[in-house]
Amino acid sequence: TTILVVAVASIAVYELGLRALAKRVVEALAFVGDAPKGHHEDDDGFSSGEEETTRKGRSLPEEMVEEMLSRHEAFFGKEGQGRVRGARVVVLGLGGVGSHAAAMLARAGVRSARLVDFDQVSLSSLNRHAAATLRDVGTLKTATMGRFVRSVAPFVEVDERATMFSASTKDELLAGDIDLVLDCIDDVVTKADLVEACVRRHIPLISAMGAAGKADPTRLRVAPLADAVHDPLASKLRWKLRGKGIDYGGKEDLSPPGAAAAAALRLSSLS
Repeated sequence: TTILVVAVASIAVYELGLRALAKRVVEALAFVGDAPKGHHEDDDGFSSGEEETTRKGRSLPEEMVEEMLSRHEAFFGKEGQGRVRGARVVVLGLGGVGSHAAAMLARAGVRSARLVDFDQVSLSSLNRHAAATLRDVGTLKTATMGRFVRSVAPFVEVDERATMFSASTKDELLAGDIDLVLDCIDDVVTKADLVEACVRRHIPLISAMGAAGKADPTRLRVAPLADAVHDPLASKLRWKLRGKGIDYGGKEDLSPPGAAAAAALRLSSLS
């Protein structure tokens, strides 16, 4: 199972950081070794929120769709872009990170996107959300994002799930043939539960970490979770995963995050 971690910087560098994230996600879909599971039959649990819109989108002349995606094909090649177009993805968390990731995946032309978030758009969402406007305040983030995806890429199947990832919902949210899960959740307990569920199901996962209040986009990294440094959220996530017996390649012990630093501080004060 692939577990990648992405540290996303805050408002001042969102555009640069999220473009890098989106590029890495699409590359992960384009250059994988096996054909996406999306080429399989349709009875996999994915559904469209608006079947009429989906039918209309699928009726777009293929030459129009090819022109819309031509810049992607120029970068990934015909075979690579074919993998992207056959991919089924799940995005959990549709805030400042997840909304941008979902938007770019839709623009890349994935076959289907399951959009998961229990929350509503608020006024404070508007400084960083990819699609929300003042008119969307008070509406579900899944509905806002689903409407946006259908407006820019009507050939993408959209499956809106206005719910929270939990023990009672994980089976339905991760049902079917899934090529990639994007963890854009900001709660460490829920992140750990999601990572565990994906690892046990052998579903590739990209997990976004945190860098709130930072303003240097050159420090953005895409790397295995074990390699993440100077990121409290990543440290806590690793600790949670080790406690669950999930091997992500790290060597940390089960001490609480910060324990080693605190011990070092105590030793230095005694010297």
